[in-house]
Amino acid sequence: MTKPTAALILAIALASCARGPAQNTVPTGTRTAPTARFDGASGYKTIFSFDGADGSNPASHLLNVKGTLYGTTYLGGDWSTGGGTVFALSANGRERVLHSFGQGADGRTPAGDLVFLNGTFYGMTTGGGKYGKGTVFSITATQHEHVLHSFGKGKDGNTPLGGLTLLNGTLYGTTSGGGANSGGGTVFTITTDGVEHIIYSFDGTHGAGSTPRASLTAVKGVLYGTTYYGGYGCFGTAFSLTMSGKERDLHNFCGYGDGEYPAAQLVAGKNLLYGTTEDGGSGQYDGGIVFSLTLAGKERVLHSFGNGNDGRNPESSPVVVNGTLFGVTLEGGTNHDGIVFSLTQSGTERVLHNFGPPPDGEGPGGGLLYLNGILYGTAENGGKSPYGGGTIFNFSP
Repeated sequence: MTKPTAALILAIALASCARGPAQNTVPTGTRTAPTARFDGASGYKTIFSFDGADGSNPASHLLNVKGTLYGTTYLGGDWSTGGGTVFALSANGRERVLHSFGQGADGRTPAGDLVFLNGTFYGMTTGGGKYGKGTVFSITATQHEHVLHSFGKGKDGNTPLGGLTLLNGTLYGTTSGGGANSGGGTVFTITTDGVEHIIYSFDGTHGAGSTPRASLTAVKGVLYGTTYYGGYGCFGTAFSLTMSGKERDLHNFCGYGDGEYPAAQLVAGKNLLYGTTEDGGSGQYDGGIVFSLTLAGKERVLHSFGNGNDGRNPESSPVVVNGTLFGVTLEGGTNHDGIVFSLTQSGTERVLHNFGPPPDGEGPGGGLLYLNGILYGTAENGGKSPYGGGTIFNFSP
């Protein structure tokens, strides 16, 4: 099975999603969400729909800072550039664009999660910057954005698809391309002043992994992550990496009941890591899996998607709430637009919500945030607006 490259995925996304009237501009103030859609039977509610001018196609996790939700949209914003946004959403559903990407040497198309440190947000864009290969940026609560690093020069990494991870005051991240070995991607560190250093380059040869697309997870001073390709003729790996750059392959995803193409961040639970793969598993439609992984690399498939009206193709990892896993799939369900699901540690899965058609969202890819007993997430498309720029939703489990 062959998957498209990250660059092709981005090109397809840009070509297919760049819709909407060119005369739109970024709102000068805040905008209140349309009347919320609430399904009392499931506890599901759409709390905001994007219209393009205020962002379009949210693809990352939401971040809670003192009761306000922050996130990014992959496209939309100022229609002179349309390179995506950083936004804030208040508890009463009022959205505010903090920054529109794309002017000059600014970054474009942010796909990864934000992190918050000492009053400043940090994130990455997949494109733009001085060399057109993506950036690391900072943005203050007063909406001042600054490009800390532009990827793509020499043996530097390029095209980061994940977010940043904070460990001991230093930011760590991955790039899906570039590096010192055959363009297989990198792991890097960067200070809040913008000093970047590559600590590992993937080469994708001799069974090694390549093309990491997800953020890293820090557990007891060690970084854990996934690569989308590689693993001795297989379809991606899980790996660990020490601060000194010593890498170890923990598991190769090879299909035949196991998963294929892990695109999501690993999530730390009690003595275990949890994750998903986009494809593979034992489901009828090869719809991906949820798995657990010990820190030593022993993997267990908890659920295979793709049977009947089950979800398919998860692009984000589940969140652990009181021992139960909650997550979303990009596709599948009764409307083929994705689902919200719960999963017990013993592998019992339950579909909690089926996305679509409008005014509901379609294609939830950013994962879930658990806050005060409520799950919050984003859908990349759909919503009440005719533009179909995606939604923010919440769910009472």
